[in-house]
Amino acid sequence: MMLVMGSLQSKAEDYPYLAFMGTDGSVKTVSVESLTLTVEDGQLVATNAAGTQRFTLTELIKMYFTSESTKIESIEISNEEGESVKEIFDMSGRAIAAKSLTKGIYVVKYQGKTRKIVVK
Repeated sequence: MMLVMGSLQSKAEDYPYLAFMGTDGSVKTVSVESLTLTVEDGQLVATNAAGTQRFTLTELIKMYFTSESTKIESIEISNEEGESVKEIFDMSGRAIAAKSLTKGIYVVKYQGKTRKIVVK
């Protein structure tokens, strides 16, 4: 019987994202590039070049480094004729940039038509 032992090393800098898992099982990631974490009024505040996200401490169950983002990096939405969609709104009616879409339901408007889309 042969026993082979070795080590596998991994460093935080090997991962481009920090993931935050909530008590509801949801996971959100932020880029670690220029990331600062602070605690204010019972919230963990994650700030980087992309902006600021706040997480209620009592609703976080774990944080971990990952190579996968939960954010959609790019999206191209076209109608049946291949024309690009120009307007996207969240369910509250706020205009959303296509690159900012996360999991959820959105309203897409183009050529006088309105469609709902689901991002999983």
